[in-house]
Amino acid sequence: MTLFLDFFLDLENQAQIQKFEDQLIDAQTNAGETEIREALLAKAEYLAKIGDKVNFISNNQQFN
Repeated sequence: MTLFLDFFLDLENQAQIQKFEDQLIDAQTNAGETEIREALLAKAEYLAKIGDKVNFISNNQQFN
């Protein structure tokens, strides 16, 4: 049961992260720097929420 739950949560997290990536790509092509920053921030907050430290750090390096 735990493996199924872990697998399901991993799929859900991957889907949500992909949505953030799509929003970021859209902001980079169609919007300004404010929207890009908001997309990066939303993704960073989600990564922090799920405890994905490695991706959180690499995502935040894009702010610099």
